[in-house]
Amino acid sequence: MDTPETHYREGMKFWNQDSFKQAEEEFLLAKSLDRTYAPAFAGLALTTAKKAQTSPDKKSMEKGFKAALDLADQAQSLNGKIPEPFIAKALVLTMQHEGRDSVSKWIGKVEKNCEKAINIAPQNPSGYYYRGLCYKRVYEFTKASADFKKVLELGKDFTAEANEQWATIQKIERAAPGTEVGKRIALVDKISRSDIGSSFCI
Repeated sequence: MDTPETHYREGMKFWNQDSFKQAEEEFLLAKSLDRTYAPAFAGLALTTAKKAQTSPDKKSMEKGFKAALDLADQAQSLNGKIPEPFIAKALVLTMQHEGRDSVSKWIGKVEKNCEKAINIAPQNPSGYYYRGLCYKRVYEFTKASADFKKVLELGKDFTAEANEQWATIQKIERAAPGTEVGKRIALVDKISRSDIGSSFCI
């Protein structure tokens, strides 16, 4: 069906598959059908932030992230009673700051937005899943594991993805707890068992 909801869901499928151009196209279609549809702006915040990550210079990057944050804020203004705008803000903040700024300076904002999403819809696994991804990006493996396990307990969406993420973290912590090798592997979302083994043999 040609509805904003359908295009947003398709966009998030593409986003989770790292098909960012196709995701953006779907979010734009959702927005064109309803310019007050908050999830469309949340999705565009994600794709705009992803573009900012690959900007050729610092000025372009900062401009891109500002635009992404503005889109996330606009989504929250349009509808602050659904989790999607708050999840988008958390993910944008993570993309903006990870590897660049001290985690202690910004992780609180990420947690605050994730908590809002979870409080709005405590039985919706998306808040836990994406918070787990944010924690994983900053090497907070214990917290990430707890969120992924919560997704599995709920037994709804993201169960396969959460199980894969949780299993990967367990392998990393068992093989190289607290080491720099473990941290590097944690940042590789698609990695085979043989890749993990060979990395520890180097």
